[in-house]
Amino acid sequence: MIQETKVSNQEVKTQKKIEGTAMDSIGASGDIYMLWNKWKWELVHKKINNYWVRTDLKNKKTNEEYTVIDIYSPNHYRDKAMCWESVKEEAQEDPRRNIVIGGDLNLVRHIDEKLGGNYFSDPSRATLEDIIEAHKLLDIPPSNGRFTWSNKRSGAHNIKERLDRILIQENIVAAFPTIKSRIVHASTFDHKPVVLILDRLENLGPIPFKYKKLWDSKEDFGKLVNESWETPVLGSSIMYGKLNLKN
Repeated sequence: MIQETKVSNQEVKTQKKIEGTAMDSIGASGDIYMLWNKWKWELVHKKINNYWVRTDLKNKKTNEEYTVIDIYSPNHYRDKAMCWESVKEEAQEDPRRNIVIGGDLNLVRHIDEKLGGNYFSDPSRATLEDIIEAHKLLDIPPSNGRFTWSNKRSGAHNIKERLDRILIQENIVAAFPTIKSRIVHASTFDHKPVVLILDRLENLGPIPFKYKKLWDSKEDFGKLVNESWETPVLGSSIMYGKLNLKN
């Protein structure tokens, strides 16, 4: 889920492994670029409006279907209200679906998600909370920080907020033993990407192996046994980020 790409829908190129769809930018507003691994996921349905891109994807291995709504919420209160009402209606279309909502939601849920400046309760927050409650969405807090946006000013004028997040249904989380979220700090933009990782297999620790005495005579064996033995963890990740491809 990538935003502010400055790539039009007509410019989306189907690559060997990656497929995608995009919402064109409107005036000064950025656009949305939704990507998926076409070897693993099949596009079942897509819908695009002025504020979000919805993609219904089916896992080719498990046949599980997910509805992913990638949102770029506007700043103006009237437009923002229209954005969240449209998301609410879209999510209610089929409440049985596995829903993932993410992107630049452009609002903070709690006072501790803002540092600097004046805090006020965004009127659109009530609609978001209704969506979260109705569809049992979980907001996984990042393990390495709180804020995803900064006005890039210094000193007392600096403001930081958590505007970007990924919300995921409880039943999806229950299917994965491990789930975690983190912020990618290596970014020069005012927004930082967010990564949500779902691991279906747990790390069961070191892989057991048999030891043979004759290995003592091998010069490199001592170095080998001192290295870490870890079981690979198979999983999937959903990443939301800001990127300007023209820069």
